[in-house]
Amino acid sequence: MSEKDVVERMITSKPTIVADLINFTIFGNEEVVSASELEIIPTHQSFVDSDGQLRSLLRDSAAKWKRNGVVFAFLGVESQTSIDPDMPLRVIGYDGASYREQLNNPKAVRYPVVTLVLYYGREPWTKYLSLKERLNLPSEYAEKLGVYLSDYKINVIDIRRLTLEDIRKLRSDFAFIATVCYQVDHPSAIIEYPAVQDIPLVVQFLQAFCGIEIEPVNLEKLLKQGGDNMDQIVTDFRNLMFNQFREKALEEGRAEERQNREQMQMNYARKMALQGKTSYEIADFLDVPQATVETWLDGQC
Repeated sequence: MSEKDVVERMITSKPTIVADLINFTIFGNEEVVSASELEIIPTHQSFVDSDGQLRSLLRDSAAKWKRNGVVFAFLGVESQTSIDPDMPLRVIGYDGASYREQLNNPKAVRYPVVTLVLYYGREPWTKYLSLKERLNLPSEYAEKLGVYLSDYKINVIDIRRLTLEDIRKLRSDFAFIATVCYQVDHPSAIIEYPAVQDIPLVVQFLQAFCGIEIEPVNLEKLLKQGGDNMDQIVTDFRNLMFNQFREKALEEGRAEERQNREQMQMNYARKMALQGKTSYEIADFLDVPQATVETWLDGQC
């Protein structure tokens, strides 16, 4: 399991964060679910398939929402750093296994299963949000098949597309995490950072997800400080991020410039070849290795 996977599961296994995400997403930020009502449960689920074979599924995190001994809902949280076109099928598998487990107790009250997908990726998750979007239906039969096909949508929280107004509604340490994600995409923005309770967890997140190149012990000290120094701390933190991502942007720009220059040289080399110039003459004129010119010209002349 990668470092990111470990950190993701640590984050979404904290009752305060799970309750915060459920209230934010499902209940319009009303404090309906409290952390004390959540029972974090093992994420390994076993079931017997149609062939009588024992199968298992592994969620990122799961909890039962209980009040006065009554289970209100099963809540699952999955984390993604990239778009998975098959996520609707995966969520169906997770949720189906959770419903199947309820069959082990025929007399128990049945309760709903809800799964949230936390997405941290750079590109917006704009498709593959339901089963029908993922399935390939033959065009001539799609309309009639669609009438009988049960759809299944997934609930994606696109973290990096949250606005600061959205983020300020969060009450747990996830507010800080979401703020950092926003800062990553807006490095020069002046942002007020929320307080942090679980400093080690936040430090691990910043290291694993944001590539913040700072010693964890120093970052922990940074987050622990407060009071009159908080403005300077936030400024230093923002400048650290800005410098790192500015350098990354400059390097991407330099790489694009090198690519464009090579494309221009290749085009010119091919024109010279059409004029009868040898690869040696072209290489000498463009001041590049002859082998590079021959690669450019391979199959072109």
